[in-house]
Amino acid sequence: MTTIIVKPKTKSEYNLLTRLNMKIKYDKETDIMYIRFSDVEIAEGMEEKSGVMIDYGNDGKVVAIELLNASKTTESPTGIVYEAV
Repeated sequence: MTTIIVKPKTKSEYNLLTRLNMKIKYDKETDIMYIRFSDVEIAEGMEEKSGVMIDYGNDGKVVAIELLNASKTTESPTGIVYEAV
């Protein structure tokens, strides 16, 4: 598994990352990318498209996204660019 740590360059980027508490994990062995947006408990998960699972909290908000076969369905699962606008 590859863990990528994003280090914010400004205070506003730091505040955004702290508030979002987003985590991105890529497992080379299983070829799965997992993007977690919050620590909210997952109430239900649905396969939106083939290989794309979306997990929702009790309030209906997206908690996480899981991409199966990430190396085949993304440009580069290990190359992540973070941008705060």
